[in-house]
Amino acid sequence: WHSGACPSPPPSPPSLPPALPSPPSLPFITSVVKVSGGSYPEEVSWSLDCDGLADPITGGAHYDEMHAVPPGNCTLDMSDSHGDGWNGAEWSALDWTDGKFTFN
Repeated sequence: WHSGACPSPPPSPPSLPPALPSPPSLPFITSVVKVSGGSYPEEVSWSLDCDGLADPITGGAHYDEMHAVPPGNCTLDMSDSHGDGWNGAEWSALDWTDGKFTFN
C-alpha cells in the first residue's frame, strides 16, 4: 500500500481557435466584348488575361461575345499581323471599362 497523493492527469492541450470561414468569392463581372472590323479585319487579334481567370480570352475582329471576369487586374494584348496597326478597328467591353481601345 502506498500512501500519498494520486498523480493528477496530464493537463489538456490548449484548444485551438475555431477555423475562420473562407472569404466569400467575389462575383464575376460580365460584359459583352466587341471588336469592330476596321479596314483589314483579318490582321486584327487580341488577348485579355485577367487575375483569377484560368485561360485568357482571345479573338479577332468582328467579335461580339459575352464574357465574365473576376474583379482585379487584366492585361489586354493587341496585335496586328501586318504591323501597321488596327486601321480603325476598336476593342471595347463597356461594363468593364468606359473606353474603346485601338492599336496604332
